[in-house]
Amino acid sequence: QKPAEKQPGAANNAGYESAWKTVDSLSKKGLYKSAAEAVNNLYLKAPKDGNMPQLVKAALYRSNLQSRNDNDEEGYVKIIADLEKDCEEITFPARPVLHSILGEVYWRYYQMNRWRFLGRSETTGIVETDIRTWSLEKILDKTVEHYSLSLEPAETLKQFPVDMFDLVVNDGSKGTRELRPLLYDFLAHRAADFFMDTEAGLSHAETGFDMNRKEFFVNAPEFVNLNITSPDTMDFRYRALKILQELTKLHIRQQDHDPLIDVDMKRLRFVHENATVDQEDTIYIAALRNIARQDVKFPESTQAFHEIATLYERYGYEYNLGAGPAKKSYLRKAEEVCDQAIARFPYSHGGLLCKEIKARLSDKSLSVS
Repeated sequence: QKPAEKQPGAANNAGYESAWKTVDSLSKKGLYKSAAEAVNNLYLKAPKDGNMPQLVKAALYRSNLQSRNDNDEEGYVKIIADLEKDCEEITFPARPVLHSILGEVYWRYYQMNRWRFLGRSETTGIVETDIRTWSLEKILDKTVEHYSLSLEPAETLKQFPVDMFDLVVNDGSKGTRELRPLLYDFLAHRAADFFMDTEAGLSHAETGFDMNRKEFFVNAPEFVNLNITSPDTMDFRYRALKILQELTKLHIRQQDHDPLIDVDMKRLRFVHENATVDQEDTIYIAALRNIARQDVKFPESTQAFHEIATLYERYGYEYNLGAGPAKKSYLRKAEEVCDQAIARFPYSHGGLLCKEIKARLSDKSLSVS
């Protein structure tokens, strides 16, 4: 194996900043091939310097740039071969991050070439060393394999701060760094996002796992104690819920309130979108109100207000489109819920989103007066 990684420091990053500025400049000009060549040089340089954060950043950039040139199959084949090799040779903590990136690359390759895979036999013509000959099932198996490996060793990842990989965790999303304090957070959310993907899940027969259960809407302390089982442990919805359950357990134990609210909201949205139960909107809104009521001291609680306001706004649209009079009051209710979020934490993510809803509601076409 390659030697243990050095901790990144100012000297260790010498020369990288100017190189990344060149990459950004080329990308902005649409010169993606030249940008990819510059990133590849960084990908080769970083392990020689023992700079694992830069290696991971370069690996992520390579895959993102490749997605802009989906006609270049050779590029995908090269990236996959390099990542497979590095997943074997590079040690912790970079290895699980590389597994996560490789899982993403496999899945993106399928999405770019879905027209080819949908009609392909699952058993004939496969060459093990050439992804271009693989079936959808084989690509999915590889994707699942690497997302699963990205969560190992789980207990070590749960104790490892994400600070070393701030270069990739700070992706521009508001509050991302604060909501992913541990390396396990970053990787588990990426894995959960894949398993929650509708297109990926449709590739597996949904015959074993029963998603239509009211108890999946319970509060976080009750959710972590649920015994979630499935006759088909490959069911993607089951795997997503198990990962979300592990994240919830972690942040209850750590008493990290904003990351806990964030994963709780993610779970509730996922269940609401995928389960069919009696009065599911009512149950969902009650669960959201529970978060808003119990977590008044924490900015992420405004996410719950925003989600409720979004539902009420949708109901109001339905009234404007001819639904019954029972829906008429919901635009006013949406505004009232937004006011609660803004009063609590006006510059939180949920507070800012509620301001956007209020701006829409002030439009004459959605007049609530």
